[in-house]
Amino acid sequence: MEQQDMKMCSKHKLEIILVDLDSKVAQEDRCLCVRCIIERMNMKKMNLIDETKNMIKEMKMNEQNQRILDNKKRLDNFNGIESLLRELKQNIDSIFDKLFNNIQYKLNQISKDIGNIESQSIIFNFEDDIERLSQYQEYQNNEQQIKLIEEDHKFIVQIQKQLESFINSEQYNKLMSHIINNEKREQDQENNEQHYEIIKPQDYKTPALKIICEEHTKEIIMFNLNANSNLQPRMACVKCIQQYPAQYTPLEDVSVQWESYQKRIQTSVNDFQQTRNSIQQKILKMIQDIKQQNEQIFDDIIQALNNQQQSIVQMNQNQINTKSLFYQTQNQLNEIINQLSQIDKFKTCKDHKINIEKIDKIFYSDLRSKFEYLIQYQQINVQRFNQIIINDNNVMNQIDNLLQSTQNKDQDNTQESTNLNEIIEQIRQFMYKTFNFEFSQKVFIETIDQYVKIKEDMQNIKQILSNRIENCQEFQSIFNEFNNYSDKFNQDYNQFQQFLDINQKLNEIKLLSEQIHNIQKEKQEQQTVFENELKKIKEANEQMKKENLEQKTLLEKQIKGNNSDIKQLKEQIDSIKKENLNLEQNLNYFAPNYKIFLKIVSSQYQKQLTFSQNNKHSSCEVTQNGKMVQNGGYCLCDQAIPKNGVTSFAFKIIQLSNYCYIGIGMREIIQKNNYGGNTGIGYGSYTISLNKSYYSHHEQDKNGTQLPFDFTINDIIIVEVDIQNKNVKWTKANTNQSFTLQIDTTYDLYPCLWVCYAYGSGNKVQILE
Repeated sequence: MEQQDMKMCSKHKLEIILVDLDSKVAQEDRCLCVRCIIERMNMKKMNLIDETKNMIKEMKMNEQNQRILDNKKRLDNFNGIESLLRELKQNIDSIFDKLFNNIQYKLNQISKDIGNIESQSIIFNFEDDIERLSQYQEYQNNEQQIKLIEEDHKFIVQIQKQLESFINSEQYNKLMSHIINNEKREQDQENNEQHYEIIKPQDYKTPALKIICEEHTKEIIMFNLNANSNLQPRMACVKCIQQYPAQYTPLEDVSVQWESYQKRIQTSVNDFQQTRNSIQQKILKMIQDIKQQNEQIFDDIIQALNNQQQSIVQMNQNQINTKSLFYQTQNQLNEIINQLSQIDKFKTCKDHKINIEKIDKIFYSDLRSKFEYLIQYQQINVQRFNQIIINDNNVMNQIDNLLQSTQNKDQDNTQESTNLNEIIEQIRQFMYKTFNFEFSQKVFIETIDQYVKIKEDMQNIKQILSNRIENCQEFQSIFNEFNNYSDKFNQDYNQFQQFLDINQKLNEIKLLSEQIHNIQKEKQEQQTVFENELKKIKEANEQMKKENLEQKTLLEKQIKGNNSDIKQLKEQIDSIKKENLNLEQNLNYFAPNYKIFLKIVSSQYQKQLTFSQNNKHSSCEVTQNGKMVQNGGYCLCDQAIPKNGVTSFAFKIIQLSNYCYIGIGMREIIQKNNYGGNTGIGYGSYTISLNKSYYSHHEQDKNGTQLPFDFTINDIIIVEVDIQNKNVKWTKANTNQSFTLQIDTTYDLYPCLWVCYAYGSGNKVQILE
């Protein structure tokens, strides 16, 4: 029984295969099993076959699990990038849709304002207009126009902010942060350093680590920091200090040096991080300057992500070899032995992981290159040119010279130097922005030109296919497909067409503005002529008053000297006063009608108004380019009276006989009577005559009714027609007397005269100019 127990190790319960005969070994430790032999040899790298099998199995399971875990992380990473890309694309599409809706609304509003301006008639108020004229001549500005310009500027600023919003959006920042974080993770390596805790120093005890010297089983109290002491221990106890003389450093000093080292490292890391952050900020700024993204590039990125995900899934499906050790081939066993005999058994797994990380790094680099492609494609030459401009810019050179001279003078003034550097950096950033903006504008113009060229090519191809269909019906399917593609292209890029439409509208608005400016200039010139005439009349009146005053004084002197002539002189004075009164009355009559004259002669309708060479009696004579008519029956003007608003026009009596009628008429009815009919019921006209009578086309009781005024040679008759309210008004200019009559608006109405030749004399009437 005792001999049987000797065959089994009491410690490991394994068969005893060796006996140690060394006299220094205790009796209970002489019988050794395999495990005892391994422990006695102090070789931790040696294991039993069964244990080796279990270690191999555990190693491969760990490798498999680690690969699956790494691939899942990569899969989640690429899913996140794809999701952020799709959100960014949706955000950009939404911003541009809002932009074009706002621009379309602005176009409709401007077109509506133009229509309202064209439909409004110019209203004159002499007293108010005199005040405005003085302000206009002094300042030469238009407050309403300035307000519209300010509103347009605010609208453009709003568009700019909306364009900038997508580069500041959450999706965009998340995407770039995601990519940058991936690159950081690739550069960071796991650091499994052991952190040793230092025992709190006490006044009565030397500070020591909680680590025991393996050789002397004493506490570590000093470090050997000598770089050349490779053979001596770095961590020393009391015995090590005695056994290995060297220059040792106490833990307290090492702690101080370590804190100083950490601060320096932290400072260095901060500077390095700031440099990296500056580079990343420049990259972000570069990407933020891109206003338009190429959809094809986004599709390529998404496809690359999908391919990468498929490769990850395929790698997860490839299981590692888990066969038993006894079923491995010779090459596989050599590979297993080689792997297990290495110091780091997991080196192969780590190398595989590093290879995958390198592949990912290449992919991330390619992904970043695709983003840079947005800027570099067809832009590198312009960017180089911009860089040359920046380097040769006079402003930048002057700033650099100023900085250098200031630093030489004020080397000790750190605060002022810092402030100056900040100002210079702001100016540099501003210069970069201006150059980038100039380039972006050129790219945008080139894109618009390219779009126009594509539209032209599309039309040419359609024409070619259309001609081919006539000769060969096989081109019908090609023609249909091309039409579908053309429609899709027009629908996808309709924003460019909207921009071209906006540009065309702006050109039309500019042309209209020039026309309005010319009209206003002509109006101002005419107003100046009328003001000069009015001024001459006033000066003549003042001169006449002065002469009359002199005559009155002379007559009073004559009255005093010659009593016999007093009665005659008084009659002369009364006559002069009467003449002055008539002149003042005429001046008072003329002044209120000045604004009416100005309104009529400056209106576009009055300028275009001419007597017709066709719509007249055969005996009517039209002269002076349609501005004068004499003799005959009816004579209509070429221009119909507009149906909206109040239309005014004026005639001047040059020569007069017993029969002369002024008013408006219906061409269709007057033409039936060969322009030779009478006036009154059914004759298609509304007129007044020189003998204070007026005649209506549709009101029997109005015919022959007396007017409050008549007219004679040199009188000016103003006619105002309101189609919407169905009335016509005649005004005698020098007396301001007027008369209003209801009219029938079934037919178009035209200005007309009835100028009959009778009793050896005729009528002659002129359109007022």
